[in-house]
Amino acid sequence: MTGQNVVKEPKESLEFYGGVPMLLVPFAVMFVGILWLGLSGAALPEAFWPMILLGIFVGLLLAKNKKVYVDSLIEGITSKMLAIMLMAWFMAGIMAKLLAAAGLVQGLIWGFLEIGISVAWFPLMVFLISSLISMSTGTAVGTLIAASPILFPVGYLLGGDPVLIIGAIIGGAFVGDNLAPISDTTIVSAYSQGTTIDKVVKSRIRYAIIAGAMTLIAYAFFAIKAGSSSTVAPPDELNPVGLVMIAVPILLLFLMSRGKDLVEGLLYANVIILPLQLLKET
Repeated sequence: MTGQNVVKEPKESLEFYGGVPMLLVPFAVMFVGILWLGLSGAALPEAFWPMILLGIFVGLLLAKNKKVYVDSLIEGITSKMLAIMLMAWFMAGIMAKLLAAAGLVQGLIWGFLEIGISVAWFPLMVFLISSLISMSTGTAVGTLIAASPILFPVGYLLGGDPVLIIGAIIGGAFVGDNLAPISDTTIVSAYSQGTTIDKVVKSRIRYAIIAGAMTLIAYAFFAIKAGSSSTVAPPDELNPVGLVMIAVPILLLFLMSRGKDLVEGLLYANVIILPLQLLKET
């Protein structure tokens, strides 16, 4: 009735069989599943969704009230935080695909090889390239997928140490991912902890730089120990045109350092890179 206070029924809390510790079970199922995919060679981003679905289903089985669980799940999906995260992931994914299509990887390899270095220093160069790609695209897994088919065969054919090259690709991918403002882990850390992305990146810099510096010193030690060898020349199939695309992630980092929102910065970056890629194709 109008004018009367409407008494709302208290919202039923979400409870699980076994109590709060059982909340870890769905995450453990998802984590083990993704780990299994990685060991079986199927660790593509598109292949992760079955394990995510399985984790959600296990959570449903453990919930005492299934309706409350589903309502909580829908409430979480429709939250502003998740919407911002999904929008940022979507825009970052577009930028990563455009940078890959524009030949950023080939351009970076060409740029480093053009300097004229010996084969012994190739793993150190691979680590730097992998770090730059990961920091530009915000994905360690994507960097491994994009860089490995190019960097490893080139280094192996030139006579580089295959073990050091593989380690450099993996290490660089994860160091760069920790420094990337568009990384999924960075976005989740920021919005789940109620802080800003630039603060998360700043808090990680000291650790990533220390780890990266130690890795560079180790690769330099191996290169010096191996001694001088033949100079590496850029293969004919490498195109330097893609090197100009490094300006796009640099622009994104500059905009975010000036206080721009992540989604706003990604929109600017994609609007700039799209016509450049279209001109390249024509």
